[in-house]
Amino acid sequence: MPTKRIYIDSRFRLPGGTDSDFRYALKTPIEIPRGTIGWIDGVVISHSFNTVIQGHNDRLFVREVYGASYHDRGLTIPAGDYNGYSLASTSEALLNIGTSLPQVWTVTFESGMLTFANGTPAASGGGYVLPREIVESPNFQPVWGHMTTPAPPPLSLDADASRLIGNLRAPAIAVNSVQSFTPAWIDLLPYHQLFLQSHWRSDVSGPAWGEHHREKDCRHGKSLRFNCRSFVDANGPNRVGSAAINAALLSARCGGELGRHARPFY
Repeated sequence: MPTKRIYIDSRFRLPGGTDSDFRYALKTPIEIPRGTIGWIDGVVISHSFNTVIQGHNDRLFVREVYGASYHDRGLTIPAGDYNGYSLASTSEALLNIGTSLPQVWTVTFESGMLTFANGTPAASGGGYVLPREIVESPNFQPVWGHMTTPAPPPLSLDADASRLIGNLRAPAIAVNSVQSFTPAWIDLLPYHQLFLQSHWRSDVSGPAWGEHHREKDCRHGKSLRFNCRSFVDANGPNRVGSAAINAALLSARCGGELGRHARPFY
């Protein structure tokens, strides 16, 4: 029976390659019909992203109200790896740098959640750690940054740490001497879904559908080469060249000569 599927592990690649560009030698020869083509139809990679990525999930939205003054702040969390405790201490430090409130902010971590607190008297005001949804709402008054000098950094499509701190849809709760604020569980994964973008027009990953041609590396008993440096996340064209490919799955269609209108086999 002709070979239909080959499992490849980059840890056992031939010398000289990398986790994302390597050659793999088959332990035993395989039999495939003439004209067979192959493509990667599944891949498993290790999670090798920082918890906080610059320009992606690094912005906290904070409004401080004291008396009749409003101070809107866009705080940028430094890129890097965090756990719950280091995220709490970093957030606390950022909140206290340049705060307009008379009392200090404290941020603690317990049971997977952050708690924001401030001792400013409730009669005088307090602080708000806001989700992006509220900041962008046309009903949010006064408008974000309208009464703050200098104005906070402009809103972007990506820079948003609301999911990171578990504050996606929470209502605006004043943090003061009367109450603290505890959003939902933190989320330390910057990406939740990845898409594989193969090099369709190169001699490495194969041509575009409808333009099939024979691959030299898919012959009987030869080594197979993979180049998977174009992993693209769901939110933009961020490439992950260093992500290790733990297992690449290659499926080969078996049959005769493939014409111009050949379709992939599932």
